[in-house]
Amino acid sequence: MPRKIEPLSAIEVSRFIEPGFYAVGGVAGLCLQVTTDKSRSWILRTVIGKKRRYIGLGGYPDVSLSQARERARDVKDKIFQGIDVVLERQKAREALMLAQSKQLTFTEAARRKHDAISREYNPKHRPLTTMHGSKLQHIPYPSCATHPGHVGEVLLLV
Repeated sequence: MPRKIEPLSAIEVSRFIEPGFYAVGGVAGLCLQVTTDKSRSWILRTVIGKKRRYIGLGGYPDVSLSQARERARDVKDKIFQGIDVVLERQKAREALMLAQSKQLTFTEAARRKHDAISREYNPKHRPLTTMHGSKLQHIPYPSCATHPGHVGEVLLLV
């Protein structure tokens, strides 16, 4: 049976500066990881199924000791319910990336608008619109025009 560690105080935790994993107590597996460049983060070392997982809970001091303990308890509760928290996070991240990729960029909005307007022109002027369409590729767009979700911001500048 693993030994229980006496819960450390926030002041005791703030004194860890040497690289390594430091168990802080309060929740089994909750550690403060100190890296060689002196950055510190909360890690929950636990087993999900038959796999050992190191679950990041946030950086120190952005996430306080009490917040880290609370997050660790929440993660432990989900694991007890049979939820793989790491897979859950990966799926959420993938869903966010998919939603962002579906957003309209300024460049794509300009191309769609040009295509819609070019149909309204007289057929004898269509070669000009085709010429302008090819010039549309050479227009210097704002730097944020290629990033999704910035169409409204760019239009406010116009």
